[in-house]
Amino acid sequence: MKGMKGMKVVWLGMPQIQNLNIANIFKILGYQPYGIFDAVMDKNHVQHWRDAIMDASKLDLSLLDDYDAAVLLPVGHFYRELMLANPDTVFILENMPPQEAYNRYRAIKRLLAISGGVLSIFPSSYKAFRLLRLNVLRSSMGNDGAYAQFETHYTDYIKQIKAAIPAERLLITETQAGWSPICNFLGVAVPAVKFPLQSSPKGAIIYQKTWATARRMVGNDIFVAALYILILIAIATYIALAY
Repeated sequence: MKGMKGMKVVWLGMPQIQNLNIANIFKILGYQPYGIFDAVMDKNHVQHWRDAIMDASKLDLSLLDDYDAAVLLPVGHFYRELMLANPDTVFILENMPPQEAYNRYRAIKRLLAISGGVLSIFPSSYKAFRLLRLNVLRSSMGNDGAYAQFETHYTDYIKQIKAAIPAERLLITETQAGWSPICNFLGVAVPAVKFPLQSSPKGAIIYQKTWATARRMVGNDIFVAALYILILIAIATYIALAY
């Protein structure tokens, strides 16, 4: 394993669709975060992380030299190695009920299940997609994704993190706590902007009404199919352009 120089903070957790929101937290605080989307946009990074996930001896943390923060996977797979490579690196873990973690996991798993067929049209970008899928499956929860298996795995995962990382290097926080715990832990000022992982009740109500109205207008099946197609075309185009 090659070394790492500037990594200051890593956000740990299971696969979920909050990657961009968490990355935005770090950007607002002045960090340069690395996450799964950074990994899949570079061919060399795609290959490296695939190899390292299968064989940790191939891990090369020098890939992260231009970043000082990391979001979830693939970097989060290697929190033990990160701890040893840099004694100043600290970690943040979002505390949530297993059911909520399971819901987030199922959302990204459903998206990946549908995305594979579309992205297979682009052979090189499909390799990047397979990295996303590998991250989800290697972190997960039993082959069938049943809640009982997930809950056991998730509980064990949290216990392992708490046992491995010294308390002074680990912040366990909750979404509703907002900026204060994170900023106090990192020693930075609380920004004068809304915390990205919190959505306002008003915004949530507007979103739900808009979603329900659209579904009534075009019919449930057509609406869902059209939504999936638009999402998949956007993902496929975005990744394919990088290759």
